[in-house]
Amino acid sequence: RLLGFAVVVDPLCDYLGKALVEELRDRGVAVATTLSDYAAAGLAAMHDVAPPLELLTPAAGAEPAWLERAFSADGEDLPDTLTPLACFSESDCGIATAERVAAALKCRHANDVAPKRRHKWLLHEALAEAGLPRCRQRLCETAAEALEFFEDEVARGGARVVVKPCRGVGSEDVALCASREDIEAAMAMLGATTRYAGGPNDFVVAQSFLDGPEFAVDSVSRDGEHKVTAVWKYDKRPVGAAPFCYQATRLVSTEEAAPVLAALRRALDALGHDHGPAHSELIVDRGEPTLVELNARFHNADVR
Repeated sequence: RLLGFAVVVDPLCDYLGKALVEELRDRGVAVATTLSDYAAAGLAAMHDVAPPLELLTPAAGAEPAWLERAFSADGEDLPDTLTPLACFSESDCGIATAERVAAALKCRHANDVAPKRRHKWLLHEALAEAGLPRCRQRLCETAAEALEFFEDEVARGGARVVVKPCRGVGSEDVALCASREDIEAAMAMLGATTRYAGGPNDFVVAQSFLDGPEFAVDSVSRDGEHKVTAVWKYDKRPVGAAPFCYQATRLVSTEEAAPVLAALRRALDALGHDHGPAHSELIVDRGEPTLVELNARFHNADVR
């Protein structure tokens, strides 16, 4: 007897998305899979062939019809009484797709569609509205705006600021700036690149620099209850011109990270992350844990 059905977006890795599909099916959940537009475009460029249309995510409003076709293609009929449970994404670029599909199918375990959980500037604005620790920041369209923010931070006693895309992964294109020249170089670099998940870097985020140990927390939530599955401590160091290079990621005890976990739970509540996995990063600056970013997906690493 099937418990319901779920959708998995971008199930590309054997140890992650594909393993999740197998686990769900083993637990009596029917599964449909799809590719986000960004992942499909990347695969097409890599292999010089477009993915079949049936693998692509449906347009907004066409999700129910797509779901019926997806199960029919696998030789299954989707019972009208089968409960839509959840929609997961393996990738960062598929999170927005997963939120949209989950809302359209009225999944039982679904968050609202909220860019604030993906957009780095919106995220910290939401933290501020909730009265939680956050980075001072400015959304910048021009180098002049970023320079003005830098000068404000220097006046506050700060020596460095971070300039980065509104969306990104793995510290890619994140610049640590300690001078006007650094700011101008960072803005020029970002202006010449595209944003992760698509689109130009027409706006970038300038933020105060949080100086302290950085933690990554893997968690899963249901109905607003948050369970932590692993806590990691990053070892990032400058290498050449790159300010944040991963040297190691080490597991730490939940006892050592207790203040970090308390801060994370408050941030998850403030951001409306009531359901599903999360891979979140926090920095402890002068004893205060601050959420840097939230990724509504599993930890994208093979830790088997």
